[in-house]
Amino acid sequence: MISLFLRIPAHGEDVSIIAAAHIETIATEGSVWLGAIGRGLSGQNREKLRKQGEYLYLVQWLGRQCQAYRGKIVDVADRLPLDERKLAPAYYGIQNVFAQAKVWVKLTSLEQIKAEEVATLSVLSTGTRIPRLIHSMTSLAIVVRDAERRAVAIG
Repeated sequence: MISLFLRIPAHGEDVSIIAAAHIETIATEGSVWLGAIGRGLSGQNREKLRKQGEYLYLVQWLGRQCQAYRGKIVDVADRLPLDERKLAPAYYGIQNVFAQAKVWVKLTSLEQIKAEEVATLSVLSTGTRIPRLIHSMTSLAIVVRDAERRAVAIG
């Protein structure tokens, strides 16, 4: 299984506030669309995530401290379906996320996790371990857990 890693910049909105808004929508609607501003995904990568995507990891580093959330992926799109706009947090309209997001990930859960879980992830295409991306420009990547990478290499 593959997952999607999304890093929120340290100078951006506090990840706990972002997570709380999405968790609230899941509680009331059963699912939520999370829009990611910045670089998009290729059609091939969106399709991979639709078929094999397990989790979205929403992460923010403040210095050496990591706050992380994990959500169950049920769909990925390059545009928010118009008939599902109510499945996005209310602040998306105010902050113009609807127009700016290049990747949309539909989640049925979102929960805080320990930073140690993030440390077990690496970028699928390069093998770079996620903790090495703390100061990089990378904000969006398809990732795998280290144990799954070893299983793929062996099998």
